[in-house]
Amino acid sequence: QMLIALIQMQDKGIMHRDIKPSNTLVVPGDREHPLKIIDFGSSCDWNDPLKKGLGDATCDPMYAPPEKTLQFLGPGKFDVYSVGMMGIRVLFPSLTRG
Repeated sequence: QMLIALIQMQDKGIMHRDIKPSNTLVVPGDREHPLKIIDFGSSCDWNDPLKKGLGDATCDPMYAPPEKTLQFLGPGKFDVYSVGMMGIRVLFPSLTRG
């Protein structure tokens, strides 16, 4: 469901740029769409030519792609990496402990 939400955001040109567990909610009463992505404070509209790139995205370092240090990362790749890191933390929690 998270990846479907990312695809829908990408289709609209939205890049969240701060996907992490604390920015997701599960709403048990919503059977059709129980997963919600929240906190769009770091997001950008990829269709706006003045706002492309990462700029001041404040992604949690645990979930940010290594390319965040660069000033450009294609649309969607940033968020997909973050979702992948969330999956790794769920499947292999011992690998992500500091």
